Amino acid sequence: MKRWGLFGCVMGCWLAACQPQKPADAPGIAPSQQQKPKEESGQETVGEAEEPPFKEDAVQALGALATFWALGLQGSSKNAPTSWHVHAASGTCMPKESGGFRVANERVYGPGDESVTLWDEKQKTEVTMYTYPATRALDAEFDDVLASMAQTCTEGPMVSAVQGDTHFGACVRRLEGDLLLIEQAVLFQRAKWLHKARITFAAPALGDSQDAAMSLLSQAFAPCNP
Repeated sequence: MKRWGLFGCVMGCWLAACQPQKPADAPGIAPSQQQKPKEESGQETVGEAEEPPFKEDAVQALGALATFWALGLQGSSKNAPTSWHVHAASGTCMPKESGGFRVANERVYGPGDESVTLWDEKQKTEVTMYTYPATRALDAEFDDVLASMAQTCTEGPMVSAVQGDTHFGACVRRLEGDLLLIEQAVLFQRAKWLHKARITFAAPALGDSQDAAMSLLSQAFAPCNP
């Protein structure tokens, strides 16, 4: 799955600085089912195998999403959170309820490593927020986030951008009936803590769902004042 920068996605051209994003092997596929190199099959290899062309609806959806990234973590429909998950180790809070969002899950993975998942039934939007210790460079962490996304996305392109100190990435998952789900990640660092969000919604609801998700995130990860 190739990775596009912000303007490459919007303008429909490749950026020279962008490199192919190499995802890990797809889970659940035995080695015998994966495509073998042509050298092993006795066929002559001429250059690299070409990736299938990107489908127009996927490119259009991700191009439209990329235009929202220029706004950063903003949204017009802000609803003050009414319930909070307190991350004591960092002194910050993540909303558990805000507007149409309701908490679906809270998890603790280890010391200072926690997440909260919210679901908005009307917008059909899921947002999972994470706060965890920063143990390496932000760019390296973001590369791993994109690689993880590539495991659930079904087709390219993978697009990414950096706005200020915030990293954005996205790709799409195609469901039966040709419905596209947009998979989106947001990552930034504050002091020794990383703050991340994974957002999923249907492509046809892009405008309203993106606005609601960014409104939620703009009020997350701040010093607690519940």
